Amino acid sequence: MSKPSKRVHRTIAIAAIPILAAVVGIWSAHRPMGVLFAMAEPLLFATLMVALVYSLIAHRHRVAASLLVAAVVGTATLQMPNASLQNTSDGPQWLRALRGCALLSKPAEAPIRLVIWTIDEPENIGESIDQLLLLQPDIVVLNGIDDPILGSHLGSALDGEVKFFPSKSATGGVTAVVRGSFQYCGGKDDHWKVDLPSHKPGGGQTVITFPHIKDAGVFPLMLTRFDATTGPGDWLAWGDRVIGSARETAQTAATIGSHKMVLMGDLQIPSRSGPLAMALQPVGLRSVHSEPNWPAHMMNLPMLPQHARDQVWVGRGWHAQSARVVPEGKQSRLPIVFDLVPDNDETP
Repeated sequence: MSKPSKRVHRTIAIAAIPILAAVVGIWSAHRPMGVLFAMAEPLLFATLMVALVYSLIAHRHRVAASLLVAAVVGTATLQMPNASLQNTSDGPQWLRALRGCALLSKPAEAPIRLVIWTIDEPENIGESIDQLLLLQPDIVVLNGIDDPILGSHLGSALDGEVKFFPSKSATGGVTAVVRGSFQYCGGKDDHWKVDLPSHKPGGGQTVITFPHIKDAGVFPLMLTRFDATTGPGDWLAWGDRVIGSARETAQTAATIGSHKMVLMGDLQIPSRSGPLAMALQPVGLRSVHSEPNWPAHMMNLPMLPQHARDQVWVGRGWHAQSARVVPEGKQSRLPIVFDLVPDNDETP
């Protein structure tokens, strides 16, 4: 083969890299593979940087430029919106009935502080809880534990009410504590559950409540927990469950009304991921971005966190003031503290 022909083939191959990235990104954006790409993003980025540096050292500038364009194109296409993710149904009647309580509740009148922490070793929380209480939170949500003794301690410290939401899965339940009380809505119930796609029953769910925070007011709160993966053999099925969970969570928020909504949860994947962002953003929720909190420790060894898997999303009635990771505990995730300020200039 002549040298000109080799150059033409090389040029075509280099130009094909961004095209291939775009095709893969569009195809996987709202499929389970896209969820896996989102989780592997730091590794993919590191691999790209190595290839980019190697290309520059070898004076292969066209290859380096192609890789850079491919990274931008691939990232953009992975986050493309997809209308098929949105469920246009109005939801069940019992869920629509909660919309009145969300609309009629008065706007919050003071800032609130939230703490969320996913715990995988309940016996190893030590004095971490007391350190978090020094931050004077208004709401504490602990995923992975529903211990009555701990709940009683938190309820006394916050001078409020505690709720336990047991789980049938091996990952434990949820403990929620508010500096105030959980309000009723038109009956005898003060919380409502929506099951999310799970490997086993109870592995994923959303709990809707209406907490009254002292000196702040009442607002709709969704405590959401997506199902976790059971291992490498479950990754693709888990990605499908994440996509379904994002859709169900978005539909629930839309049915109740998202204007005053606060969503706290273990959402498993980064907030910017297409299946998550493109489900929640169209219904009026936006992510309160924080630093990564996972993985903080693995096998008792400290790690460099890569993703914020515990998240808070809010409606237009809230302004995100701050979000920070607390370097506390020896769990696989670090607790995150969120400060929200009511934005009562917004209209529903």
